[in-house]
Amino acid sequence: MKRMTTEDLRRHAADAGIVPILMGGEDDVATTVQVADALVEAGATVIEVLFRRPDAPEALAQIRRRHPGVLLAAGTILDATGAARAEDARADFMISPG
Repeated sequence: MKRMTTEDLRRHAADAGIVPILMGGEDDVATTVQVADALVEAGATVIEVLFRRPDAPEALAQIRRRHPGVLLAAGTILDATGAARAEDARADFMISPG
């Protein structure tokens, strides 16, 4: 997949109109993935998975495998370890608070 520029990312997010945010692994990975499936079926093209739970990277990775065309963000990235986990899960971009 071609690497996205910052401008590409802005355009894609603006075109999406809304970005649903999932608490990765809040109930369990399967539930998070099922919610993402429903969002994609409803037309979501960008989804953010918050990395506040230990199994959030696995949830993002499964969503990536099921929906390769969706732009996936890893949210609440607080340090280099979190960034590495997001990259390993194949997040398209990361969001850091503050």
